[in-house]
Amino acid sequence: MKEGEIWLRSDEDHDAFVHQVLDDLIACARFLGWDMITVPWRHSLRPTKKLDDRTFLYGDENDWFAVYRYHPETDVFDCVDDTLKRQGLKAIPRVVDATEQSLKEGGRPVGGAYSDFEFLVEKVGSELAVASPAGFIAIPLRTEWLETLIEEPSLVHRYLNAVCEMNLIAMEETAKKGAACFWGGGDLANESGVLYGVHRFRTFLLPHLQRLAAASRRLQVPYFFRTDGNIWSIASILFEEVGFQGYGEIDVDAGMDLIALRQRFPNLILWGGISCGKDLVFNTPQQIADTVHFLLERLAPHGRLFFGSSNAIHIGVPTENFLAMTQSVRQFRCRLIGSY
Repeated sequence: MKEGEIWLRSDEDHDAFVHQVLDDLIACARFLGWDMITVPWRHSLRPTKKLDDRTFLYGDENDWFAVYRYHPETDVFDCVDDTLKRQGLKAIPRVVDATEQSLKEGGRPVGGAYSDFEFLVEKVGSELAVASPAGFIAIPLRTEWLETLIEEPSLVHRYLNAVCEMNLIAMEETAKKGAACFWGGGDLANESGVLYGVHRFRTFLLPHLQRLAAASRRLQVPYFFRTDGNIWSIASILFEEVGFQGYGEIDVDAGMDLIALRQRFPNLILWGGISCGKDLVFNTPQQIADTVHFLLERLAPHGRLFFGSSNAIHIGVPTENFLAMTQSVRQFRCRLIGSY
């Protein structure tokens, strides 16, 4: 919402805003002693106009549009109306055509994530590992797309093929610029499992994931598959058959237990630790410290772990809980190193 408000003023004000966001992120990383930094989540689209104090129009109401609204109670800025909701499956071919046209014109995904990555590499690439946003591919988890899987599967194949091609180009470019890893994957599950089933996962996504994995191995840059939800039904496909080196956004609340993952996949790099939906919100700082030590006692000796929130630090996480997590990791690291 803040980005939209500022962008409506001028491009110059927006550029200054983005640089301030990135500078603040760098300062936070340095102060907290992070080892790796990722690009921030932001909208990267200029709104057409502001509809009210919390609502913005993007695009043209008479053509292709989206309306986003900020919800202060959850700190979420999300789509509340758009062309897909209005037109349903009839709008999907236009999305597919536009994605294929983007591939022809630009060759890689465009947007703020890639300019932010380049900024971070230039500013702190010599002191911090910088994760590349390249490699993200998913079937959008919307009713219209899930219906298209059944009604017009060829459209989904075309869309994913174009997205995969753009990501392959982006992986090449960001690897040359010093990417420490590809922060890829794509949401596909909830607490019950893969939303469209293992068979459709194999049919639609697997061929493209295999291409992305092959590229990461050739470029010698590890690929993290990240998604919320329970993915035990496809874990062996992702981390053995496809061979992705890392797994992020590990959804502890959905049953993705880090200790069980380490036992099942001893060479997998894990990125996560504590639930940001429950533990970091509702537990006390001491409970969080106890959880950190419990996990690190069992996981740290094996290495291959980036410890932190299961997904993000959101408005519902008390500051003292976040600091309890980071301080406990530091204390454990010092004690572990000292023991050698």
